[in-house]
Amino acid sequence: MRALITPLVAVVLLLASVACGNDRVTAEGDGRFALPGVPVTSPSGSFEAHVNPSGNLSMYVSITDKRTGAEVYKDVENYSTSRLHGYTVGWLSSAPEQLWIYSADVGTSRVDRSAEGEWEKSRRIAKVEGHMPDEILNW
Repeated sequence: MRALITPLVAVVLLLASVACGNDRVTAEGDGRFALPGVPVTSPSGSFEAHVNPSGNLSMYVSITDKRTGAEVYKDVENYSTSRLHGYTVGWLSSAPEQLWIYSADVGTSRVDRSAEGEWEKSRRIAKVEGHMPDEILNW
């Protein structure tokens, strides 16, 4: 009987770890979302979004100009990368230069350029109709 219980417990633990794991919707090689070491290019083709490790189980987001390689935006906020806190970083496909950051521990933010051309972050955007594009709501 004991020989049967041990594999059964292992299967239950495996299923529980998958069900409770990271709810990040990114897929390596997908091309839509930035991952550590895998930047993603903006729809305009001019910029890249980067996910940068910043310590144990944390990261920050930056944007570089593809033409010059210069960092044009560096987020001052760190996001958790633990299995309990999913994140997604990607460009809105219908806007040339609008980056969205979803974080299960911080909330959803948008980074885009102001009228003066400076990159600015709008923090903690509510998931209510009209505040967030459908594409982002469906991540």
